[in-house]
Amino acid sequence: MKLDMEEKRFCYIPPRVNLKRFDYLHYVRKQDEGAYTYVAHADYYILLRACSRVAQVETRCMHIGVLSFERRLAWLEKRIDHCLHLTPPIVSCDYCTDMVPENTTDAETIVEESIGLSNLNI
Repeated sequence: MKLDMEEKRFCYIPPRVNLKRFDYLHYVRKQDEGAYTYVAHADYYILLRACSRVAQVETRCMHIGVLSFERRLAWLEKRIDHCLHLTPPIVSCDYCTDMVPENTTDAETIVEESIGLSNLNI
């Protein structure tokens, strides 16, 4: 396995024992003698090699694509998390408010006012 990894310019990393993060792994590449050397765990390399054979591309090209895809996924997850934790702004539009005038007691008027039917040009 290590020899196959070295032939494809991958550097072997032993498996992780103590997981500190459950996030995406960010593998780096180093330039060595004019060519890039990629660092990867063996289990990731096995999966990467199988996928690259199915896709009929070189393992290094598949690795670059996976790195780019994971970077975009991490960015997308960060943006989604940011949007989910936003607080909505205070409503300033007359048509968007759910407030009912305090002086009304009639049920139909309350429904019409809360929806804003009286302001529509129908």
